[in-house]
Amino acid sequence: MIDFLVENWWLSLILVALLFLADHYLTVASAKLYELCGKEFYGYQHGAELNPFFEKEVKAKKWFTKKHLFSLLAIILVFFGLLFLEPPSVFELFIGMFILTWFFIDMSHISNLLYFNDIRKFGGISGRVKISYRLSQKHLAYTLIAQTSFCCIPAILTMRPFFWGGFYGFALLSLRSFILARRSFPEKKNKEKNMAQILWEELQLEEKIVEILRVDSHEPGHHFGRPFFTPYQIAIEFKIRYPEEFEKIGKPVGGKGTGQKDSVAQYFALELSRRIKNGYIKNIEGRFLHRGHLKTLQYYDDDRNEVESSLMQNFDLSLYRLLD
Repeated sequence: MIDFLVENWWLSLILVALLFLADHYLTVASAKLYELCGKEFYGYQHGAELNPFFEKEVKAKKWFTKKHLFSLLAIILVFFGLLFLEPPSVFELFIGMFILTWFFIDMSHISNLLYFNDIRKFGGISGRVKISYRLSQKHLAYTLIAQTSFCCIPAILTMRPFFWGGFYGFALLSLRSFILARRSFPEKKNKEKNMAQILWEELQLEEKIVEILRVDSHEPGHHFGRPFFTPYQIAIEFKIRYPEEFEKIGKPVGGKGTGQKDSVAQYFALELSRRIKNGYIKNIEGRFLHRGHLKTLQYYDDDRNEVESSLMQNFDLSLYRLLD
């Protein structure tokens, strides 16, 4: 079979191209399924894609990009160049490197798809794990080392360049993962967190939210006490009462279909949760509304436009109320 692939180079080219295309499409499919049912349980520091070259494309979940096309053309050109190298074993070496490594990568994507699909259908997992970029790359490197060892066996037994190509391919990929594990990222989140805290104090948001939460139950004196607000209700009321401060925050109220995950509702929820946990806020309590059997929560803003919660079915929704 290996000799057949070497002699029929055009067949090898088609196989390599298909494996390359499958890698990208399976990656995007995995990313979409992760967003749907895996993000609730797994958080990756710099996204789930570990190949820096295609990070932006996978994050945008694009099925086809110019970079993807040019990469495929570059692989085809390299492939044609290998045909003229001597001895022919060099061509066989690179065929093995391309086919074996990409086949493993594609099967890994299929494994991820099946795994996340099982989570979507059957559950079986709870809690949430945050995984650093360094750990993700190192885990991949260790897996590739295992594949390197696996390719070493047929390479030694047969002495075929095809299997040695797989051996070198996995070894190079594992080395790349070890190098990428040392990659550092700008402290964007810390800067954003500091800015959020400065804005919180500057606009006196705690005092304003307290006033918003200062409502009585529909039945005064009821033993349940004051009612709870969702972050969306707080954000909508804040926009109505304090339009100038709302504009300074520079975020939309939030909700499904806004196209922006960073919203006033999310900002308020995160800051309230953090400050209640740290003991900075003592007169507001938080609780969760369970997402089970709940499809949507819809609100209307000051212009009577409908706002639909973007978190339903994935996360429990936080609730807040003022303590007496």
